Amino acid sequence: MTFKLLISFLTIFLLMGCMNSESTFQYEYELNSIEEEDKDEVQKWLNEPDQTPTRTYVVNDEVNNRHYIYGHSKTYSAVDVEGNDGKITLTFSNEKQDTSEQDALVKIKINPELIDSVVLKTKNDHS
Repeated sequence: MTFKLLISFLTIFLLMGCMNSESTFQYEYELNSIEEEDKDEVQKWLNEPDQTPTRTYVVNDEVNNRHYIYGHSKTYSAVDVEGNDGKITLTFSNEKQDTSEQDALVKIKINPELIDSVVLKTKNDHS
């Protein structure tokens, strides 16, 4: 009897752990990537003529539970992503010297219940 009770408690504990790990997902990111469902809209956004040095595009599709932030810069060639305390910080660096260098682009999948803001920063690497 005690063994069955112990197994029951362990099973419940393991199930709760699995549920908690899913709800603690905050974000994940990929450089130079666009979700297939977002390609047309993001490509339009990337090709807009008047662009700020750093910018974001948000996809908040509640129906399909798709929540993404795209970060982009034509001025910088690299972007670093950090997250803490409900915010994501995008730090753009390596200011481009010519237009042939690759733009900085990042796709970030977020949990909107845990991420509530995005901060854009720039860092010049000229020494």
